[in-house]
Amino acid sequence: MSATASTVWERLRRVLLSLPVLIAAGLIVFYLAFGYLAVGPLAQHYIPKLAQSKLDSRATVGKVAFDPLRLDLTVDDFRLATSQGVPLAGFTRLFVDFAPASLWHWAWTFHQIRLDRPDVNVAIAKGGAMNWDALVRALQGGAKPSKPSDTIPRVVIEHLQIAGGTLRYADADRDHPYVTQLTPLDVQIDALSTLPKARGDYAISLMLPEQKATLRWKGYVGLNPLVSGGQAELTGLDLAAAAHAVPGLARTLQIASGTASLSAAYSAVLGRSGLLWAVNDLGAQLRGLQAKAADASVQWQDLRVAQGRVDGSTRIASLQTIALEGLQADSGNARLTLQSAKLDGARFDGATRQAGFGPLQLLGLSGQIGQAALQAASLQTQAGTGDLAKQTVQLPQLALSDLRLQPQQSPQAPPWLNLTTLQIDAAQADLAQHRLQLGALQLDAARLQLKRLADGQIDLVQRLSAAAPQASPGLKTSAAAAAKAPSAAAWTVDVGRVAGRVQALDYTDQSFRQPLQLQLAHVELNSALSATLAPGSPAQVQARDLRLQAGTLRLDSAGRPLAQWKTLQLGATQISLPGAGAPRVQAGPLEVDALHADVALNPGGLNWALAFQPVAAARPAAAKAPSRSGPPADVQLQSLSLRNLGARIDDNTAPAPIRLDLVRGQVSAQHLSLDLRKPVPLQVRFALAQGGQFSAQGQIAPQPLAGKLKVRLDQLALTPFGSLLKPYVRLLLTSGTASAEGTVQLSPGRSAVPQVRYDGVAQVDNLALVEPEGRTPFLGWRKLAATGLRVDSAPLSVQMTVLQAIEPYGRIVINPDRTLNVQAILLTRKPVASPPSSPAQGAADKPLPLALNIDRTAIVNADVDFTDQSIKPDFRVRMQKLSGVINGLSDAPDSSAQIELDGQVNDYGQAKVRGRLQPFRATNDTDVTLDFRNLDMASISPYSGKFAGRTIKSGRLDAKLEYKIEKAQMQGNNQFTITRLKLGPHVDSPEAVNLPLDLAIAVLENSEGVIDIDLPVHGDLNNPKFSYGGIIWHAIVNVLTKIVTAPFRALGALLGGGDNATPQAVHFTAGSAILAPPEREKLLHIAEALFKRPRLELQVPPTYNAQRDTAALQEAAVRREVLAKLGVTVPPDARPGPLDLGNARTRNAINALYLDQHPTSALDALKKSLPAGANEQDLLQAMLAQLAKAVTITPSTLDALAQARAKAVFAALTTGTKALPVARVQLGKSVQADDKTDEKGVTLTLGLRAGQGAAGTAGAAEGSPAVAASAAQGR
Repeated sequence: MSATASTVWERLRRVLLSLPVLIAAGLIVFYLAFGYLAVGPLAQHYIPKLAQSKLDSRATVGKVAFDPLRLDLTVDDFRLATSQGVPLAGFTRLFVDFAPASLWHWAWTFHQIRLDRPDVNVAIAKGGAMNWDALVRALQGGAKPSKPSDTIPRVVIEHLQIAGGTLRYADADRDHPYVTQLTPLDVQIDALSTLPKARGDYAISLMLPEQKATLRWKGYVGLNPLVSGGQAELTGLDLAAAAHAVPGLARTLQIASGTASLSAAYSAVLGRSGLLWAVNDLGAQLRGLQAKAADASVQWQDLRVAQGRVDGSTRIASLQTIALEGLQADSGNARLTLQSAKLDGARFDGATRQAGFGPLQLLGLSGQIGQAALQAASLQTQAGTGDLAKQTVQLPQLALSDLRLQPQQSPQAPPWLNLTTLQIDAAQADLAQHRLQLGALQLDAARLQLKRLADGQIDLVQRLSAAAPQASPGLKTSAAAAAKAPSAAAWTVDVGRVAGRVQALDYTDQSFRQPLQLQLAHVELNSALSATLAPGSPAQVQARDLRLQAGTLRLDSAGRPLAQWKTLQLGATQISLPGAGAPRVQAGPLEVDALHADVALNPGGLNWALAFQPVAAARPAAAKAPSRSGPPADVQLQSLSLRNLGARIDDNTAPAPIRLDLVRGQVSAQHLSLDLRKPVPLQVRFALAQGGQFSAQGQIAPQPLAGKLKVRLDQLALTPFGSLLKPYVRLLLTSGTASAEGTVQLSPGRSAVPQVRYDGVAQVDNLALVEPEGRTPFLGWRKLAATGLRVDSAPLSVQMTVLQAIEPYGRIVINPDRTLNVQAILLTRKPVASPPSSPAQGAADKPLPLALNIDRTAIVNADVDFTDQSIKPDFRVRMQKLSGVINGLSDAPDSSAQIELDGQVNDYGQAKVRGRLQPFRATNDTDVTLDFRNLDMASISPYSGKFAGRTIKSGRLDAKLEYKIEKAQMQGNNQFTITRLKLGPHVDSPEAVNLPLDLAIAVLENSEGVIDIDLPVHGDLNNPKFSYGGIIWHAIVNVLTKIVTAPFRALGALLGGGDNATPQAVHFTAGSAILAPPEREKLLHIAEALFKRPRLELQVPPTYNAQRDTAALQEAAVRREVLAKLGVTVPPDARPGPLDLGNARTRNAINALYLDQHPTSALDALKKSLPAGANEQDLLQAMLAQLAKAVTITPSTLDALAQARAKAVFAALTTGTKALPVARVQLGKSVQADDKTDEKGVTLTLGLRAGQGAAGTAGAAEGSPAVAASAAQGR
């Protein structure tokens, strides 16, 4: 070894064995020994004690190893718990690699710090206490530095890593305890340094197993100055699991599913001016979210936020897009579904507080509100701006397209609302001033369908609000708090232009018994609108320049049409609804074109009244709108115009329906208002398709109804009203028109019914009523006109100056069954029950339902046709050209109408009517004379054949009928004058009275061929059996009967001889034909009477009385024989006279004559038969009686006596100055006289008959005993 080497080693030895080196070596050895051998045990020993004493916790450590050479520290299995043993934290291994470079870098430098499987437990117990509370208090109770340092430690960590970390969290202070953990937690940071301007890269990866999320964060970080930048990304976050980590969230929000991802790039630096930061490329995505809060839920497929940026220095935030797909939100019965939504750009400047957002587009909207389904194609807006400082928002345009609202359960049903477009332009909202301004609001709807239900609610509103959810307790609390909060300020809304268009509007109202349907097409509304909306107060609304146009309308009730129109237009209208004040409407012209109404009067009532009759189950009282108080509304309409007005009017209550079609109607009214007292100028005109025109012009005040109108009715066809007659008469109205022109004045009445007065003229032309069978005319006229007409409704009265009837006609027929055509025409109706009245209380005592006064009634050429078909041939008489006047026709009790009428009967007859009567009280006071002249009696031949059994060949009749009625007592005098009457042949009729008319006519007719008959009649009109025809016919029959039964008495009465004048009995002494002087005088009077009745022939029947004449002749023959025995001869034409029984010669002659014819024994027997005390005179009388009986008188003897008597009468009538022509005295065959006509003698009864020149062929002699009555009395 060389010296040099030895020297080196020596020096080295000395150095190494030097005290400093030895001290250093000792320190090193101590350091190494302490590091390797003591650090671990000491740490294991003191760490638990320090934790207990300083931290009030329990700590355990498994192994602590320190490598003094490598300067690395390893700690294994460290656990920290509370004093009660509740785990707090721990790790499996902590490795710290200290870099010696810290000595020359002058900074704490670590090559590596690694923490494996750290475990942190956070537990919250019941009551809110956390397991870390004691540790935190212990740390807070330690010594604090007197002055905080203004520098940060210099630290450099080349590599920091946390691997497999776990964070556990448990919360028992909940309704439902919550436990979760975050694992594995991996953090890696490179070059972490607090040195100035030093930066280090980092990467953090965190797995959330329960949330199925991964957090990745990488970038750089600088601690001096504090600066960081990089990118963070959170992916796969299970929102349902993450929601459990939020305390109390489950009570308000439940998330069933959803995955969230979030990414962003950031940069931040903390400088002298503060923290400067920015976030760029912000993106977020939420997929498959399903969440529920109370009864509300929301879910969507995907929500994306892209290109977001937040600049903390400029305070500007923006984003490029927000896109949402597949959204569905539910709340109670409300649901919203959104196919997609996209917001293109948004920006907010925090410095100026200005905001802007790009166009917003919502596509495929659908949903449910209550029981209503909603669909919309899109909702789009243009880019808008906002000023948070001024609290204003501007939106250029918002448009909603293709919105449909329809029943949820009936997707095939027509939609309630089919909205093509809803567009808002130039919208500005001022939140500070509570003002909303819209430049324009445009609504285009293809269809709107509404239905009002029976309870008065709109079905759409009801279904929108159906099953509304009850508020949750939190909402109730919020509502209660809101109620206590100060009232919100009123909002003002201004719309520059409102334009609404509806193509089809359908409205059904089921609140009426018969559902009402309204269909309206092409509705356009334009207006400017402003409103003030104050919570708790009525809205204040003003509409300016409102204009309305509507197309066709149809209004139906229960499927039957009510009304329709073609177009409607409303001019510029101003509407003001001041809320608490009186509403005011100033409407412009309202024009309706082609309005047509259907009006039907059915058995159940008027269709319009039935159409608006509410259902029985009306809306509950609580639902009724409260009655409005305050001043009445002021509504004014400038004008109303109805053009081409039409209506169909049906009356279905009559047996045959009545239909009227109103056409070409025009209605014009000016200055209408709700002030119903204000007169309204009105013009009306229309025509009827069936015929006729009407017009009216004037002013009307609706309530109370008052006004004055000039009206005109031209040629109104009456035939449509013909069925109104059917309940009363069996007639057809085949023609007729009505016209009128005048003034109608309306004024308030005492009751709700107004008083109506009409002044003017009226007429009915060409009226024709015919019988249904054969269309035979019954009643009619050419013209019935009233001038100076006044009709008043209260009290009901009719006044006319002149009533003119031109060519009226009527037809009266007695049918074959003896019924009048009037009876067949008049239909019987069930009488209304009324209290019984006395017979004297007739119609005359009952006042008319109206007051009637006609100054002059003029009749021109009236025509009355009477036909009697009950007799064959038919009887017909016609009164024509009846003209005249009836003046003073009135219902006044003290008035009488003066009558003067002249007419023609058949071809050449004349009729006159004169007199006075009370037409409506005819039984009180009537004095009428009917004068008929030159009536052809051949026309009444059917009547004479039916009732008298003879026809009439010819003859003329004049009749003057005078009737006076006073207090229902009739006195009549009928004077008939018949000229040249000729009867025809006999007619077999079962109803004919068996009277010898030829004789009656011959008795009545004078020498000039004229028959004058006065026929007075009387009667009590109160007698229910009274009839004019019956009493006259009875009088006629009575006259004829008396004439034919006592012609001589009648003849005498007609000639003024009295009732007992000119008897037809000529008296003769029994057995004699000698006329006594009184009988001769009687025959003289008979001859004088017959001289004045040239058509009469006298019949003288040879008459005898077999008993009386035989006895007289037998007695005369015995007397002759006795006188012959006495020698006395009596001429044949002389009477023998009585026998003198006191003369003995006479007695002897009687005895001789008796014994000549009888034996003596017969005389003895005769004597014995006489009563005791009988004298000789009695015996002689008995002998003469037996002798007379023995005389035989032959019939020829009696006939000869009868002929002698007839010849004596014949000679007396045909001789002398007043002798009758021989041809007028006829001798007949012998007849026996009635024993009752003369007690002792014999009566020859003369007979009368019509001669060959009479009205008909000669009849047999007629005659009968006289009756004590006067033919002239006619009763």
